[in-house]
Amino acid sequence: MAATPNQEINDLISDLIAAWDRADAKAFARQFQKDGTFTNIFGQTFEGQEEFERRHVDVFTGIFKGTKFELELLKLKYVRPDVALADLETRVLGITKKLPPVFQVPLGAPLRTRLLLVLVRESDTWWIAGYHNVDLKS
Repeated sequence: MAATPNQEINDLISDLIAAWDRADAKAFARQFQKDGTFTNIFGQTFEGQEEFERRHVDVFTGIFKGTKFELELLKLKYVRPDVALADLETRVLGITKKLPPVFQVPLGAPLRTRLLLVLVRESDTWWIAGYHNVDLKS
C-alpha cells in the first residue's frame, strides 16, 4: 500500500530529526530543493541546497555541536495536493555552549523555534522549497 501524503511528510520530518541527531548535513539537506530558500534563526536568508547543507555543516560543528533535535508538527495545510505548509515547533536539546544573548535561553535549556516549511511534491517526492525558522521568546 502506498504511503499517504501525510505519512510521507511525517517521514520527511522524521528524516530531518534523525539527520540532525547524527550531525549529518548532507542528509539534512537531502530533500531541500536545489533552488529552495531559507531563513535561519538569526534572520539571515540563503538560497540553494548546497548553501543549506553548508550552513548546517556550520551548525553541526559549531554552536549546536552534539545537540539533539525535536520537531512537533502543529499544523499541516495543503494549499494544493502538491503544495503543503507545515508549521512546526522545534526544540534543540543538549546545548553546551552559551548562545548569543538575543536568544534569551539559559545554558542547558532547550532552544525553541517555530519552523515553517513550504513543501512541494515533485516526481513522487516531497521537497522543502522554503524553510523559515524563528526563535520563540516565550
